[in-house]
Amino acid sequence: MEFLGIGYQEILAILLVALVFLGPERLPQVAYQLGRAVRTMQRYARLVRDEFREELQMLEEEYKGIRAEMEAARAELRAHEAELRARLEETNRELERVRQEAQAGLQPVAAAASPPRPTSGVDGSPPGPTQGAAVAPAPVAGESAKPRDPLVF
Repeated sequence: MEFLGIGYQEILAILLVALVFLGPERLPQVAYQLGRAVRTMQRYARLVRDEFREELQMLEEEYKGIRAEMEAARAELRAHEAELRARLEETNRELERVRQEAQAGLQPVAAAASPPRPTSGVDGSPPGPTQGAAVAPAPVAGESAKPRDPLVF
């Protein structure tokens, strides 16, 4: 066992030197005063340790309070996030529904506006002028041709 880094042999050597210098009459008084000084130092050390412990406990309580507030704020933010995500999904579903309705409404209009498809001839060739029918000559650049009616959708 050591006290302040000093072993038994060193303590015994110090006591022998003190006995030689102080003498047998003053050695008990000095030992008593030394004991009181050690007790006083221990009391001060205990007070300082207790004060540090109290401060540390106060800091831990404050930390726990702040952490609880942070957790509450985090939970509140997550709730808002979930609410916003739900609103966003609802808006996306509504937009998709409107888009599908618009497409469904445009399909009959597009079908009515598209020109009829020519049917193929008897032998599978594209339809053309009938046999013996005269083909109208194409208008020449100088001649005035009647303009076509515009397509309306």
